Order: sequence, then C-alpha cells, then structure tokens
Amino acid sequence: MDYPLIESLEELKILLVDDDSFMQKLLETVLVDLGFKQIVKAEDGQQALGILKNNHIDLLLTDIQMPNMNGLELLRQVRCGNTGVSNNLRSIIITSFSNLDTLGTAIALDVNGFLDKPFKPVTVIKKILLALSEDEQSQRPGSDYEDIVTDLKSLAVSSVAETVGVSGSDTVAAARPISAHMLQPGMKLVDEVRTDNGTLLLPEGFVLTRQSIHRIHELSDVLPTQEFGVDPVW
Repeated sequence: MDYPLIESLEELKILLVDDDSFMQKLLETVLVDLGFKQIVKAEDGQQALGILKNNHIDLLLTDIQMPNMNGLELLRQVRCGNTGVSNNLRSIIITSFSNLDTLGTAIALDVNGFLDKPFKPVTVIKKILLALSEDEQSQRPGSDYEDIVTDLKSLAVSSVAETVGVSGSDTVAAARPISAHMLQPGMKLVDEVRTDNGTLLLPEGFVLTRQSIHRIHELSDVLPTQEFGVDPVW
C-alpha cells in the first residue's frame, strides 16, 4: 500500500496549535530538527480554524487545553467538515496522560495519535509516521461527530460520575479475553475499555477499527489490563 504523505515528509505542511509559547517553540524545534520545513502555528483552536480555511494542511498537531477553542472542539470541527480541509485530516493530540478524562473523547473523534508530554524526537517522528499511515477509508461521515461533547468541564464531571462504582475486577467478560496484540479490525467489544481510574475509553459494543486498536496500544500504560473481551474471537 502506498502512503504518499510519508514519501514526501519534507513537503508535509504541519499546523501546530498550542497556547503555551514555550511548548510550541520546543515542539517546533523538534520538528525542524527532524527535517520538517513547513510549519504553521496557531495559539488556539479559533485561530487554527482560520488557518485551515485558507491553507492546505497535511497534519494537525494540537494541544487540548487552550482559550477560545480547545483542541477537542477544533478536532470535532474538522471531523464534522466545518473547515476548509478534508474531515480525514490526520490529527495528533498533544496531551498528558494524567488528564485521562479527555482521552475517550479524542478516540471518539478518531484522533490519529497521542503525543504525551514530555516527548522525545524519536517519539514525535514515530507518532507522525503512524498517523500518516492510518487508513482514510475508515473515517466516518461528518454527521457522526456532531453530538460529541468537547467541553472540558463537562468531560471532567462525567468522568468522575462514570468512575463511581467502577472496578475492572468486577467486570465479567462475555467471551474469552484476548491480548491486545491479537485484536483485529471488525471485532466487537463485549466489555467497556476503561483506564486505571475508571474513565471510559471505548464502550461495550464498539466495533474495533485499525485506528482504535492503535490507540489501545498507545494508551497501554494507563489501562488496568492488556486483555480484552471481544466477539467474535478470531
């Protein structure tokens, strides 16, 4: 399979969105050192929308917590087709895995990767290559994203509510669990996937895609188990 974006990395146009000037400069320096030459910067999601509507962008790198418009809402706008770019735009969320309440929403928005702070150059290039290699055809229509909640305060409240009474050890799988490396697209989860603190990442009945399997591997450090109940077990 050909991946034209990977074959022309030097020509890749990256939109970097972060309101923290130090973090933005740090990541920009890493990208330049890695050989990327076309980097456009924005300080928040609202400014990023204006750039997207007037420029060709190949990859979005965005922080989550920003004024005016947070990174999740920016990604939702992209996925809904409300910007000048394809709703298939490869997108990576810059985050800290200590903020677990936002991860499930990012997955629901079909994010193409998480860049955990602090990051190393080798990690950055790996995340970018993985994001660029993901299949566009697995993207859903824009209408599927319209009702996804991206307000950070609401997400924090719902995360606390979901955690009450949740214990991974109390969940009984309806099918024999399989390890993460055996997951395949098309398998259906028979149990919810939650983080160590009980935050919901993927609901019961979710049909796995290649992208969601990649996200499970990326988030392995915050998951209480590396075995998942699926139907059918292939």
